[in-house]
Amino acid sequence: MKFCFDSSSLLDLWNDHYPKDTFPALYRKLEKVRSKIVIIKPIFDEISDEEELCAWLNNNNIRATTINKTHENQSLSLENRYEINPNLKKGASKADIKLIAYAKIEKLTVVSSEAKQPNKPKEFSKYKIPLICKFESVPCINLLQFFKEHNIKI
Repeated sequence: MKFCFDSSSLLDLWNDHYPKDTFPALYRKLEKVRSKIVIIKPIFDEISDEEELCAWLNNNNIRATTINKTHENQSLSLENRYEINPNLKKGASKADIKLIAYAKIEKLTVVSSEAKQPNKPKEFSKYKIPLICKFESVPCINLLQFFKEHNIKI
């Protein structure tokens, strides 16, 4: 099974929770499962300012995966369904929706650090990745669950 990573999980990994200089063993273990990691181009674009992270990904052959017309069409459908508004900061972004659309079509699990929303917001535009994944029947886990699933211990 492959896993489609959101920018939140990548940035949490690199900057916030597990910096490479502090947890080098973790990154060696991630290198062993790199073939299971997918990052679509819109997500790669979101992290492009993180030059060292992008270099590490590229050095480990984790490249930006392009999305095709089928993914784009699914994404547009989801954007309409969940009333995606790029001016709002509370809900999913267009890149998030593309991630979910890609994962849904390719039957991948999304890895996101976004918090689950136990109380469903009234407006679709405020739904975040885990909730949209739930309604779209796309598996969604966090970074720690990804580590556990791959027996990555540090």
